[in-house]
Order: sequence, then structure tokens, then C-alpha cells
Amino acid sequence: MSDLDKAIAALRAKNEPVPVPPKLPDVALVERIERSSGLTFPPDLVRYFVCASDVTLATYEPATLTDPDSHTFFLTVLDNFRAIGGGADLVPFCEDNGDFFCIDASGRVIFWDHNGVSEEAWNSLADWIEQVWIGEA
Repeated sequence: MSDLDKAIAALRAKNEPVPVPPKLPDVALVERIERSSGLTFPPDLVRYFVCASDVTLATYEPATLTDPDSHTFFLTVLDNFRAIGGGADLVPFCEDNGDFFCIDASGRVIFWDHNGVSEEAWNSLADWIEQVWIGEA
């Protein structure tokens, strides 16, 4: 089992029930969103979207792909990120009060606050899930 699979399993174990949970996208929808955004999602982000983007835990609300009217809809998050000058080489996957967690092409997660890129970073999406999302819940 990969580190990401372990992180997703731990995340799923802590999933909080909500009245209307988001739906999981299939790979075809992920590919359509990639094309419409002009970005290429790192493989770990694709896996997260397909396997765990329906999880609700604490206050972080990572991007979702299935409901265009949601404030967490990826293209809305991307527009918000670009509006503050977010880097074109980063894929924002979680907006938090005007700050963003982003993933780069290598799979490294970077924190971009409203003033620009910060020193905070994690080696992988699995690390971010375990240390930040689960760790701060």
C-alpha cells in the first residue's frame, strides 16, 4: 500500500457525516476539468480526487469536481488563486480563508498565503493529508 493509499484510508476513517456529501468524480471528469483548466494534475492529486474528494473533516475543504455551484469547485478555487497572482506552475487544491494549498508537478505541496508563496511545504500530498488535514483536525 502506497503512502497516499494509507493517508486516504486514514482520512476515510475520520470522515464526518454531512447532509449532502460531495460525489466522487470518475477519471473522465478529472480529465475534462484538467483540459478546461489548462493544467495537468499530478498523479497523486488525480488519485485523491477519484478516491477521497468526498471526505469531510474539520475545517479544511479541499477542492471538489462534481458540483460547479459549490464554493469548493476546482475551477472556482483556481479562479480565486489566479486572482491573487497564484503561480501558473501550481495547482491549488484547497482554499482556506484566502490562502491556498497547492501541488506542483513533482507532487510537492506548497502553502501560498495571500501575500505569495511561503516557506511552508510538504514532500507529498500524503504528508499534507496526514500532517495538516488529519493532524490539525
